[in-house]
Amino acid sequence: MLDFVVVPCPPLGGGTFVAQVIPTNERPAPTPRAFSHFQSLLRVSADGGTPAPVTTLAPGFITHSWPQFLPDGRHILYLEKAPSKRAESSGIYVQELGSAKRTLVMRNGLHAAWATPGYLLFMREANLFAQRMDGAWQLTGETVLVAPDVSMNEVNGAAAFAASGNGVLVYRSGKDGTQKQVAWRDLNGRTVQEVGKPGFYIGMRRSPDEKSILLGVGTLSGWEVAVMDGATGVVSRVSDIPRPSVSFGPWSQDARRVAVNTRNGGGIYEVSVASGVKRSVGEGFYAEDWMPDGESLLCRDNEGKKLAILPLAHHGQFRTISEVPYQRRLFRLSPDGRSVAYELQESYGTQVVVAAFPGFNEKRQVSVAGGSNPVWRPDGKELFFLAPDWTLMNVSIETGSKIKAGIPRALFKLPIHPYGAYYEVSVDGKRILVLDNLQSTPSAQINVLVNWTSRLNAAPKR
Repeated sequence: MLDFVVVPCPPLGGGTFVAQVIPTNERPAPTPRAFSHFQSLLRVSADGGTPAPVTTLAPGFITHSWPQFLPDGRHILYLEKAPSKRAESSGIYVQELGSAKRTLVMRNGLHAAWATPGYLLFMREANLFAQRMDGAWQLTGETVLVAPDVSMNEVNGAAAFAASGNGVLVYRSGKDGTQKQVAWRDLNGRTVQEVGKPGFYIGMRRSPDEKSILLGVGTLSGWEVAVMDGATGVVSRVSDIPRPSVSFGPWSQDARRVAVNTRNGGGIYEVSVASGVKRSVGEGFYAEDWMPDGESLLCRDNEGKKLAILPLAHHGQFRTISEVPYQRRLFRLSPDGRSVAYELQESYGTQVVVAAFPGFNEKRQVSVAGGSNPVWRPDGKELFFLAPDWTLMNVSIETGSKIKAGIPRALFKLPIHPYGAYYEVSVDGKRILVLDNLQSTPSAQINVLVNWTSRLNAAPKR
């Protein structure tokens, strides 16, 4: 699933626009949209027409993003993102329209911005810095701290700041987001039980025995993997996983281990919940589900075109079981392991499909007008999924030599979060675990600096 972000530029031969297509591998399940596979910057006339590439994505990189036209109207500043396992290769570049030649300004995984009268504003961790940038697009002079505690998102390279042409700089600081409450709802959407205290939670996945809930604790600018006790609500950190992904990994069937994915398919860790001991078990894939044997993982590559099984013993190798030319994600095995549900990303949107496993020789689309995030009822007789407007749906399923599906039924709308909608189905299939939105955090605020460049001489140098 890809989104267009269109950034207007100064007049260029009647007006043009630069459009960025952002891959959503690291963005949890937005409303399905239909776009192509481009991940570079595109150019299109303001009068319409066919978009044309402006940049070419280097092999092994994820996207070009956050474009900004420089004052001459001919050069673009942009971020080139590398996968998490090569995060240090991400960089800020300047490139002229109509030319393949580009200049590396600096290595950085967060976006930067040119500001009057000739500074580059950029991030280091959560701090905003400024440094002079000359006409050859090289940094010169001292690096100066402009603002601390600036909100950021390492997933897509966003940093919450902007500078005007008349000396005004705006940035967001503090925790960003909304506190959430883990809660059980009945199938009519009524809250029947709250679990634990409110907090800044990102996604969740309950354990097979329903005693624990895997959570991301924090905000997208910085969070860690934790487990909430389903009875007491106590939250404990699982382990120090580097750069965890919002594409959560699965629990083992005995509820003793979790597989944790890192961003952009950078790696998979097997973690003991009790001890916190972790070990790297593979790279370049996402763990989607735990196989019934308890000793291997069902994994997909970054786009979901390749599906593989990863044995966990003795540093096993990925064994491909399915490879297709289209995108799939969020694979969920049926309780008996003989079927698999997943998102299929079509040109006209995203649908939920159920297929025989592991052969995929029999399959059936079960969503009608779009669907995402499939979850099986634990007895395997029903499948839940999300409609494009975040309405939770369920549909009866018969698996075997022939897959049969009933008519999807709408239940209730799930709370919407910036990083997607997450839910889990109870063991008895009668309750839905959700993250309810509560009040916005009072610690996040917008800060305005007037004539900020006059402070650079007095600011500490780095």
